[in-house]
Amino acid sequence: MKRTAREVGLSFDVNGTKLIVQSRHDTHIGKEMKIEGDMIEVVDEFVNLGTCITKHRYELQDIKTRIEQVSNTYHSLFPVMKSRDVHRQTKIKL
Repeated sequence: MKRTAREVGLSFDVNGTKLIVQSRHDTHIGKEMKIEGDMIEVVDEFVNLGTCITKHRYELQDIKTRIEQVSNTYHSLFPVMKSRDVHRQTKIKL
């Protein structure tokens, strides 16, 4: 992995690398996996560019996360929308 990365001019930090195994079947690998002498953490889920990725490829968790984010944003803007001090055009732009 390191050799291939170097061949194309890339480098990566093994300490910041995580591994996720996606499968329709229940697989148990453990908490860490040794690859080319380096221990890499195995995770069940992580967030990449705002998308929640799980080992079972459940999109439901990602949908719930996005709904929660929208709900939190809406509730944080609620006092601004109710305010009479903020012009209507400003509210529309928000």
